Amino acid sequence: MQSIVVTGASEHAKVVMDVTGKQGQFAIAGLVDTYKVHGHTCFGYSVLGDELDLPAIMSNHRIGVGIVAIGDNWTRAKEVNKILWIAPDFQFITAAHPSATLARGRLRQRNRDHGRGHDEQRLQTCSKKTADSNAKARSTLA
Repeated sequence: MQSIVVTGASEHAKVVMDVTGKQGQFAIAGLVDTYKVHGHTCFGYSVLGDELDLPAIMSNHRIGVGIVAIGDNWTRAKEVNKILWIAPDFQFITAAHPSATLARGRLRQRNRDHGRGHDEQRLQTCSKKTADSNAKARSTLA
């Protein structure tokens, strides 16, 4: 299981932590939050520091990946850019609940021709978009 940090310590973070736990691929090492005191416990996880502490957290805990668990899209995007500025090698994971389903539509018909399921293709597309976004953000900050 890969260790991750979760940025954010609000109710949205609680939901994201639940989803990552159910995925069975990640172990949450702790939280990163600007507004909570280092050492504070939220939802059973310790706050390891804030964004400025990320390089030390990455080194001390041997963690280079995580997820931003902030509900507001604009604030979340701003946080991602801040993290990449502070820790350019940080990688972001995606979270999808194992029982999540996607609506049928045009994409499903195209995928049927290629022998792939709609959900599998959609998740691969989301993962690629995340990787592309990480690369684009890094090149913008460089």
